[in-house]
Amino acid sequence: MGLMGIAMPMFNTTAIVILQETVESDMHGRIFAIVSMIASGIMPLSMVVFGPLADFMKIETIIIITNVVFLIVPIVMMFDKKFRGYKVVSKLEN
Repeated sequence: MGLMGIAMPMFNTTAIVILQETVESDMHGRIFAIVSMIASGIMPLSMVVFGPLADFMKIETIIIITNVVFLIVPIVMMFDKKFRGYKVVSKLEN
């Protein structure tokens, strides 16, 4: 869980910077509202999935499995050419 506490702010900061750099400034409010809406909508879905799962597995096991998945996904993305070659073009460079 400690690694997740370190990894999540790094991911969130990077994702927000990429959005700010790639989206036109007059669209920031709309885009961030959509991102917030999606994040809020996923929470009840995760409760539907993990609530009944907690009846069959220990909570600690569920947390360990989800943490491992959260650590594997960025590693896979690092080696995927589509994500590795992503370059943010700053508006200041244009």
